[in-house]
Amino acid sequence: MKECPKCKAQVADTAKFCIKCGFNIKKHEEENSKVFCPECGTEFSGGRFCPECGYDISLDTNPEIKPKKESEPEVKAPKKKKAKVDVNLDSFEFDIDNVSSALERQFNDNKLKEQLMLFEYSEYKTGGYVIKKFTDAIETNVIVPNGVVAINDGAFENSLVISVNLPDGLKLIGKRAFANSKYLRKINIPLTVNRIEAEAFAGCESLDINIPNTVSIKGKDLMVNTLTEAKALKKAEEERLAKIKAEEERKNKAFKEAKNKVINEVKEKAKKENVKINLSLDLIENAINENSLKEAKDYVIRQINQEVKRIADAKMLAIEKESIIKELTALANKKGVPFASSYTKDINAAVSHNEVIKKRDAITVDINNIEKERIAKQMATELEKAKKDAINEVTKYASSNGIEYSSSYSKTINGVTKINDISKKIADVKKKIDQEKEKKRLAKVEAERKALELKKIDEEVEEIKKAYETYFSEPTIKNKDFIDFGLYPQTEKIPSVKIIKEEGYYAYGDDGRIYHKRYFYNSNTKQYDILKYHQFQFIRWRILKETRNNYLLISEYVLSAVSFNDTNEDKSGYPANDYEHSSVRSFCNDAFINKAFNAAGKAKIEDTEVENGKKSTGLVQGYFSKNTVDKVFLISYKEAEKYFKNLSVAKYTSQYAREYLGQGSKLATWWTRSPGVYCNSLRKGAIVIDHHDGFAKGKSVTDVYGFVPMIVLKKK
Repeated sequence: MKECPKCKAQVADTAKFCIKCGFNIKKHEEENSKVFCPECGTEFSGGRFCPECGYDISLDTNPEIKPKKESEPEVKAPKKKKAKVDVNLDSFEFDIDNVSSALERQFNDNKLKEQLMLFEYSEYKTGGYVIKKFTDAIETNVIVPNGVVAINDGAFENSLVISVNLPDGLKLIGKRAFANSKYLRKINIPLTVNRIEAEAFAGCESLDINIPNTVSIKGKDLMVNTLTEAKALKKAEEERLAKIKAEEERKNKAFKEAKNKVINEVKEKAKKENVKINLSLDLIENAINENSLKEAKDYVIRQINQEVKRIADAKMLAIEKESIIKELTALANKKGVPFASSYTKDINAAVSHNEVIKKRDAITVDINNIEKERIAKQMATELEKAKKDAINEVTKYASSNGIEYSSSYSKTINGVTKINDISKKIADVKKKIDQEKEKKRLAKVEAERKALELKKIDEEVEEIKKAYETYFSEPTIKNKDFIDFGLYPQTEKIPSVKIIKEEGYYAYGDDGRIYHKRYFYNSNTKQYDILKYHQFQFIRWRILKETRNNYLLISEYVLSAVSFNDTNEDKSGYPANDYEHSSVRSFCNDAFINKAFNAAGKAKIEDTEVENGKKSTGLVQGYFSKNTVDKVFLISYKEAEKYFKNLSVAKYTSQYAREYLGQGSKLATWWTRSPGVYCNSLRKGAIVIDHHDGFAKGKSVTDVYGFVPMIVLKKK
């Protein structure tokens, strides 16, 4: 789909005229898409073949449509001179059969050209026609007339056709000729076709087609994503699933037999060893494949063997426990430590040889620790005294250097576990205190430097404000047509400019200019997180009318983009297109005027009674607002007709305005204050000035279009 340049309606890519407003889209595209033939230099508007020499601009080397070689000189047929013949009507005789034959040929030629009106075509060098493009966006059942010998690349691509009847005599179907024609269900391939290029029917989701054997050359992926391909894939998948199911049934039967065999084997072994395994058999029953069956069998066999071994080990473990208890009792007596009853209880609670050894070693350590406890207590007392002395020392050192004592110093010293390490930790803490002292000194120096830097920036900003004060208030007459007055964000800041200070939405650059700070919408994150700065620049006003006391001015550029109103429904009893109560009027006399002018500048703008009745629109019906008294207002439809009679209504947009309208919108359609008809409603639309041809039309009041303000400036 593409957009009509006049009314912005969506139309088919191949449409020649807009189905909504009738605009000649093809002519517009031809005027903006002139190309030159690299072979003969002829200028023409688009297409694959040069209309003068037939050269293939895309350099396609298919055998049916070849580019003209450089060695072949162009030979033009001499023009036939018309002979002057004097006819005596009294003696004139003619053959009725020859006349009938001539009329029939003329009729057939006219009929063929009428059928070819659905297409963009050219005559082939050796006779017949070449379809370049199907251009009818409405016709869905297409008959390609006799005499067509080739269909160019992409001729029907993305079309809405349902059926296509191709003629005998057709030889070539080009690359992607019918690609992505999603509604195409029926097409015949004549036996005269000998070549079909790659992806000719790719993406034709509704098409089931057979390519005849007479086609000798077939390109790649002819029928990818077509109904034909889908049917073939479905059949192959059904056959594959049937084979898988049969194989699974065979494997399940064999697996069940193997499972029963394993169960019988382990039952026999358990019976022989006199071991119960009822619960273990569930593992075999629940096995799901050969690997899990083998694992279950091995597990049950191990259980049986482990149970046999457990009985034997239990007897040996009882003898070992008795021997170890006697050994530990002798050790306790040697160390002079009472042998606690808990020791015997721990040894008897062990269930394996390793656990008995582990308990024995733990009890041995416990007995030895009781002996060492007294020595450890004495050493701990000495260490605590040394820590206190160290903390007192570093506390005095910090105080003498003007550093506040930190709990981390105590933590460092208290972390010492050996008396010999105390001296090293004292040195480490003193080093930290010295570092803190130096850090404090450097911080003071840096704070003084920053204070001086901020003072300098503040002085620079004050100079910028002072310079700009007159810009916001003093008009400058450039010539008989234009006045510069007031400032508004327009051009985006270049990367080399650094912002030195921000105050609200004002930002001050190191280039001595004031910028406007704003976050714009990010379509990727769905957040307003794209920060941009736009320079406050003079607003250029066009002088529409000059009187003895004032100038009537209108902005020469589109400064921003707004909606006429924030709702298309009646609000507080007023229609949505009531200018007096519209959001765009509030924007004019609040956000815009306060940003563009200071108090002195606003004082130079007259309070103007704005005509909002029938006289302002020229309409005889619809809703008309009451007159308003404003400093800033929009132009009315009648005023636009009057003042732009000899001026272009096409207005360029500032970079700031394009942030709202789109970066490609160098020219913009802009609002008037006059009500208009939208969707058959007299209360929901307002008139805009179209930047293409100045055609005024009603648009929804909630749509966003260009903002072009007007003021009445007092003369000094």
